[in-house]
Amino acid sequence: MMGLSVQEQRLRQGLHYMNPRQDLKEVVDLLQEVFAPYMDSEGRYVLQEMRLMARLASWLGSWAMGPGVYGSALVGFVWLENGHVVGHVTVQRLDYEGIRWQIANVAVAEPYRGRGIGRALMDAALEHIRRLGGTWAVLQVRANNEPALHLYRSLGFETVGGEARYVCTIPALNRERLQTPRLVLQPLSFEHLGSVRDLYARSLGPDARWWRRSYPARPPYPGLRTWLKRLVGWITTKRLGYWEGNQLMAVLDVFVDRKQREGIAHIAVDSRAWGRWEEDLVAWAMGVVERHGGTRMTIPTDLDYEPLVHTLEAAGFEEEFCLLNMRLRVKEREGEELLLHQSVAEQ
Repeated sequence: MMGLSVQEQRLRQGLHYMNPRQDLKEVVDLLQEVFAPYMDSEGRYVLQEMRLMARLASWLGSWAMGPGVYGSALVGFVWLENGHVVGHVTVQRLDYEGIRWQIANVAVAEPYRGRGIGRALMDAALEHIRRLGGTWAVLQVRANNEPALHLYRSLGFETVGGEARYVCTIPALNRERLQTPRLVLQPLSFEHLGSVRDLYARSLGPDARWWRRSYPARPPYPGLRTWLKRLVGWITTKRLGYWEGNQLMAVLDVFVDRKQREGIAHIAVDSRAWGRWEEDLVAWAMGVVERHGGTRMTIPTDLDYEPLVHTLEAAGFEEEFCLLNMRLRVKEREGEELLLHQSVAEQ
């Protein structure tokens, strides 16, 4: 299929459904422009994959966009000026029943901000969700993004907790608050995966529990790149756990990138035991990262896990960024709670 002529392309103005074959390259450029300063390594990787898909589309057509991991990221709307993408939003269904939908990648090029393009994109996304029978629209936004927060609140979105990422260089840690850990952790293997998944689900506070119906609490799984790097010795991964009797009560997942000298630790504690072991777990994480050559450590956490937040701040960690979770009920739906329960159980 031939592409649009220059004249036909210029006639495309205003709001349109996203056409991946025509729009994806410029969408990726826009996302790079707007979000590059805030992207982590996973975000950059996804952007690289989308850029590759845009290149393949001219050769392989719709097959290149097919229903893989990133296929759902290609459903949404664009705003065009003189045939060029200057605004974009993604809409993704989060569960089989279509109860919850995610709005993501809301981006407007800087010269076109303040013209109502962001609101037009959001209105289109919400109408799309209503038309397809969705009940909830959910999104995440940086806590310091005041223009976006104002827009979402004006549309009726409310905050449901959030998550933050804390960082610190190892030499800057307050070691007086991180003494040699007294908690005895044991290595966990694949045979413990069921217990680990159950513990991650029990580690949630009330806000995170609602939110994780959309994004189930799962332990972090190394991707293909991580496995390959681990194979050649560039990355070390550790999964450690604390048991009381036959019940797993705490899990520490640590990934250390030896080349970048960076470590990331995920801490999960049964919510009934919050406040008991956070200092020990952070000290364990520091020890693992330091032993494998890391000089910088990152620990993400839900905002309502206050004992861990307080421990990190006291130990010298600083908040790198904070994301607020927001939701909007777009329509009433009979039997929603039962469907949600079934959906989470299946996951």
